[in-house]
Amino acid sequence: SWSADETQIRTWSEDGRLVAWDATTGERLATFSIPYPSILLGVAFNHDDTRLLAWLADGAVLVYETDGLSINEQSVSRARHNSFVQQAIWASDETSYMSWGADDTIHVRDTESGQSQQMLQHEDWVTGAQWNMSESYIVSWSHIYISIWSDGTRTQQFQHDNLVRGARFNQDATQILSWSWDGTARVWDMPQ
Repeated sequence: SWSADETQIRTWSEDGRLVAWDATTGERLATFSIPYPSILLGVAFNHDDTRLLAWLADGAVLVYETDGLSINEQSVSRARHNSFVQQAIWASDETSYMSWGADDTIHVRDTESGQSQQMLQHEDWVTGAQWNMSESYIVSWSHIYISIWSDGTRTQQFQHDNLVRGARFNQDATQILSWSWDGTARVWDMPQ
């Protein structure tokens, strides 16, 4: 990923190591590690590179303070899924984040405490999720289904003929674009 000011590139590996590189020269600036004993599946820095969201194969989702070149050894918060985490993303104000995984759930959690504010239950492994621009809706996909959520309640569900690979809101959240291994991309109207 790029640093906030785009002067650095950050890479990471399953063993928990992160490397910061100078984006112009390619020089290695720093190497640091997530201080947690599990396979690192991904990280997301916040908008000003002061916090790092990390998700791991044992179901852990961790928030750390960072300066982009090192990490505070003590996590700000810890949370857990019951299986590996597919991904996690920051809310726009960074007071919460959303994570999803192979335990068939999405959680919206408080950044400081890690406490779940919403749990969205699916019938199968959740492979993706996204907020709309105002973060009043969530679109998620699991197996052949696309689900729309508002305030923790599923308001609509759409179905493809094979595994869904992704979905996105349009700008005003009136429609959803989805694509699937069934060879189609489809546009769905949001419920009124």
